[in-house]
Amino acid sequence: MGKSHDDIAKYWVEGKYYKGKNMFAEDGVIYSWGNHFPIAKFISEDKVLFNTDKYSSSTSKHQYIVSLRIPKDIEVITCSTSELLHNINYPDEPIIIKVEKGFSEYGEIVEQVKKYFNNRGIKTHRITRGLNNLKKMLIAEVL
Repeated sequence: MGKSHDDIAKYWVEGKYYKGKNMFAEDGVIYSWGNHFPIAKFISEDKVLFNTDKYSSSTSKHQYIVSLRIPKDIEVITCSTSELLHNINYPDEPIIIKVEKGFSEYGEIVEQVKKYFNNRGIKTHRITRGLNNLKKMLIAEVL
C-alpha cells in the first residue's frame, strides 16, 4: 500500500524520504507533483523554508498537510517558489527575500516589512536599502 500525503510529510520531518502518488520528499525537500514545485526545505535542524505560492487546489492541500507536520519549535521562513528553488540549487548563497515597493517614506515601509515578517514568525536580522535595475526596493536578508 502506498504512503498517504500525511505519511510523506511526517516522514519528511523525520528525515526519511518517500514517494507517494502526488507528493514526494528527497534531500531535505518535500515536493508537490514534481521538482517544479517544492513545498518546503529544511535549511538547518531548526529552520524550514516554506513556499507560500499558489499553484493548484491539490498543491494547496499538500502545503497545508506539510504545515501541520512542521513542529512548533521550528522557525518557518516563508518564501516564493523561485526563492526556494534558488536555495535548492544554490544552498550556500544567502537567503534573500525581496519586497518590491518604492520607498518614498522609508521608515513606514521598514515598519511594514518588519510587521510582515513578524506576523509570519520570521526573525528579521537586517533590513537594508538597495537598488535593483533602477527600481527602489527593500531587501530583507534572513541569516
